Amino acid sequence: MPPLPAPRLGEHTHSVLSQIVGLSDAEIQRLHAARIVAGGPSELIRQLASVNKSFTLLNKQCIIIIMARNALTAVEVDSMRSRLCEGALKIFRDGGLEAVTFRALADAVGVSHTLPYRYFENKDAMLASVRVMCFSQFERFVREREAAQQSSLNRVLAVLEAYVDFVLQHPVEYSLIFATAQPPPQRYPDLLAARQSLFEHSVELVQRCLDEKVITGDARDITHMVWGHCTVF
Repeated sequence: MPPLPAPRLGEHTHSVLSQIVGLSDAEIQRLHAARIVAGGPSELIRQLASVNKSFTLLNKQCIIIIMARNALTAVEVDSMRSRLCEGALKIFRDGGLEAVTFRALADAVGVSHTLPYRYFENKDAMLASVRVMCFSQFERFVREREAAQQSSLNRVLAVLEAYVDFVLQHPVEYSLIFATAQPPPQRYPDLLAARQSLFEHSVELVQRCLDEKVITGDARDITHMVWGHCTVF
């Protein structure tokens, strides 16, 4: 005998209210009349989409709560995404790449095991977001060092020193940024933009030195050479 299909949303509302909650037919009818519950899935979906509050049915045996989920604001979405990225980075710091899973992340952040899937398609996408966060930290670190200098040459030298110091002070973030076992950044536009931002800024600094005749060569070639040395520390 083939298995029965799963019940549709709202299909057994009456059975649940009468057999489990213990309400009489008259009480259930009053709930329908008040539009607190619905008899069919389409009507229940319509109600859940239209209300902005909780409906609570109290009984000696249990409490049933039907609640519509309010849409998160952009600030709330960004805040949760940041929490998840910070949590993933901590897991990576303590246990390495293999320890970073959606289940471990949910436990670490204190959310449901399904919530990370609402923000990231898969583990690679999640790690790409963590790398974007680390790249932003890396660029802030470099720019702060550079801003303390006046001449173009000293700015370039400050960037070089900042690269090395970041590796020494933030080895976990550095290893995640430049790990060889990762999807190409082109797959994740935000990650590609984060990589290009710091690189293009470095090219501009080198170009100023070239314009001032302080050094000779090609700005991109020089920056690529420096960048290549950074990725093999």
